[in-house]
Amino acid sequence: MKRKILFITAGIIILFNLGMNIYHELKPEKKIGFVRSESIVYEYAGTKEIQNRYNEKLQLWQAQLDTLKQDYNQLLDRYNLQIGKMGEMEKKEFQAELKYKHDNVVQQQQNIEMMSREEEEKMMSGVLNQINSFILQYGKDKGYTIIMGTVNEGNILYGEDAIDLTDEILTELNKNYSGV
Repeated sequence: MKRKILFITAGIIILFNLGMNIYHELKPEKKIGFVRSESIVYEYAGTKEIQNRYNEKLQLWQAQLDTLKQDYNQLLDRYNLQIGKMGEMEKKEFQAELKYKHDNVVQQQQNIEMMSREEEEKMMSGVLNQINSFILQYGKDKGYTIIMGTVNEGNILYGEDAIDLTDEILTELNKNYSGV
């Protein structure tokens, strides 16, 4: 009886091991890779183009602000030169104009900050969508189960160079870039 139980147990163990071996042989191998996200974003031609466009807009906005500041400073200089010769009414009119121009400068600075943030978010969102779409298609085309991204905070602390797809993806991404 003990012998029978021993044979049955051994048979079950052998069948289980055989089943596991067959399962592992038939199961498709998982293909995993990662990219250095910061490198992809900052070395992508689309990011560089967007950054150039953003800088051009920022320079234009800054030039407009500089003009307002220059107008204000010229008026302030005139006020300081003529203050001794002005009557009370003229001083109040000058001060009101100075306040108006100063408020315009402050308002323009705030507008530039707001427009700058919005523009940067909008532009980067488009670039990130392009990158993510490309990596998604790349992963499907190359049979990857998962492609992870590293960030400076370190969600991937180590990965062998063999599964680092950064340079390969960046080359393909830039080759396929046709403008934003």
